[in-house]
Amino acid sequence: LVPGLLLGTGGFPGLGAVAGRPSGPVIPASPIPTTCILLQNMFHSGNVNLKDEPEFFNDIREDVQEEAMKHGQVIKIWVDQKGAGGHVWVRFGTPEAAAACRDAMNGRWFA
Repeated sequence: LVPGLLLGTGGFPGLGAVAGRPSGPVIPASPIPTTCILLQNMFHSGNVNLKDEPEFFNDIREDVQEEAMKHGQVIKIWVDQKGAGGHVWVRFGTPEAAAACRDAMNGRWFA
């Protein structure tokens, strides 16, 4: 199991605040409504073996999309394949959908 932490909201990389690591301080949700959320620790990049699982990142994207769509229109999902944080960014059609997903998924564990 991998913890899917969602500890705040922000834009896509470089466009807004990002959440803190589980062992570090938690950065609160943006006071400005946003359509983007950041899921952290969705996978451990050191354990990814694309030779054995060539569709690994596509599978992550599809799993996140399935869960995120329960909360509203999903515009884009971006899986950070290079970073060590297991980050997945989700952009919704409305700030309300992003907030609903953040609230529902915060602290959940995914198999």
